Amino acid sequence: MRRLPSLALAGVLALSPAARAEGLVSTEGSAPAAAGDRALTVQGAGARGDGIVRPRLLLEHAREPLVLVGDREVLQTVVSDQLWLHPGASLALSHRFLFALDVPLLLYEDGGAHPTLPEAGGFELGDPRLGARMRLLGKPNEVEIGAGLVLWLPVATGAYAGDGFLRAQPYLALSASDDRWHFGSNVGFSLREDETLPGLVPTRVGSALTAGVGIDFALDRAALWFAGSEATAALTVGNGARLLDPRSSALSLLVSLRHRLLGGPLEISAALGPSLGQAPGSADYRALLSLTYSPEEPPPPPDGDRDGVPDDSDICPGLVGVPSSDPLMHGCPELPTDSDGDGIPEIYDACPRKPGISTGVRETHGCPPTAPPKAEVVEQQIVISQQVTFETGTAVLRPESEAVLDEVARVMQAEPALELVEVAGHTDDTGTPELNQRLSKERARAVVAWLVAHGVAKERLQARGYGQSRPLAPNTDELGRARNRRVEFHVLRRAGAAAP
Repeated sequence: MRRLPSLALAGVLALSPAARAEGLVSTEGSAPAAAGDRALTVQGAGARGDGIVRPRLLLEHAREPLVLVGDREVLQTVVSDQLWLHPGASLALSHRFLFALDVPLLLYEDGGAHPTLPEAGGFELGDPRLGARMRLLGKPNEVEIGAGLVLWLPVATGAYAGDGFLRAQPYLALSASDDRWHFGSNVGFSLREDETLPGLVPTRVGSALTAGVGIDFALDRAALWFAGSEATAALTVGNGARLLDPRSSALSLLVSLRHRLLGGPLEISAALGPSLGQAPGSADYRALLSLTYSPEEPPPPPDGDRDGVPDDSDICPGLVGVPSSDPLMHGCPELPTDSDGDGIPEIYDACPRKPGISTGVRETHGCPPTAPPKAEVVEQQIVISQQVTFETGTAVLRPESEAVLDEVARVMQAEPALELVEVAGHTDDTGTPELNQRLSKERARAVVAWLVAHGVAKERLQARGYGQSRPLAPNTDELGRARNRRVEFHVLRRAGAAAP
């Protein structure tokens, strides 16, 4: 089909002095799929494994990948034979992402002499390919939908080994498979610069629609031998080319045989097939032989809540949990620790090592019940058994302070001889001394106001703030600071005698 007059390719090229002498056009043909893919030239949709590297060597022979054809006869075979070596590798991550590298090396090239085009021959470097793709939907070894991108880096050293400019091919892929068969397909768009190989019948090279489809299936019960077929197409639509124009289109067909050596992970594949169309790189036939180290890693079992515990053993499949040796708690959220066994989790228990009761008050919740607060006169002071507490940084009394202030009011009403009592406010050293002095005075006044509101004559009370000036303990830890934040009641005057 390559020599049909209706498919005449740029034989006409020989008549054009405008053809470039270097970097004419790539004749490489269909790009190999990522290393480890089931097909040789059809990109897959997903990634098998997590942290799995799959290296590959692929040898490819192409027969007459570039022939210049006139209207009635073959004028010149520019490239008659090419032998390519493709070292490459892929990396699969999280059973979802795949990154691939392929470095084409043109080991051998032969062709006929031409008056205006470079002569084929010699060892050359092709355009390396970088690939990346991600599984969007589906599950490994079932039905998968993915998206990917392939980039060609313009570093080729030969006239027919590369294009001399950056190319990109985004694509969408669909695959379905199990251990015994595989189906894969993709559609994409190859983005590249326009180039016209001029002549009486110009060949237009440019951006193209791409597609691929492939299938293989096991030939034996042990699934060591697989037979398959695949087809790839590139239909140029850029640079003014007509869709399905034979001079700008290429369709490659392959039949393949794959064998898992000794059951894996080494795989050897061979494929052979013709090409249709006259686009550069569309060879009479291509033969491929590859050796791939492709270890298999089973996909992770379903885990809907992504807590690392598979759904089939997760007692709480809808809740993020933790593994547990208790089969009735495996995959469930970890229960709160309750060391003292009082039914109040430690994160809420103010006394986590002593069984207690629920009080709803942060300072006493989960603590053992205590005796009612007491207040009694000891020499020149009303001594209280429980501190008066305030909201942090304010002079607002906490509700739990009312019980001890009730006791202070009871003592002063029972002992009218206590003619004048100083309510002394103290703070820790948090903040500036000026701020602490003012805060301690405001707290003392708040206590006086509460006692007056509960029956103690105002003239029997005097508020005074000492700030941080009289600590009971070093302000080096929370326990010491808590002791220093206090209210004291000093007897300044008794009936018939002044207190010191």
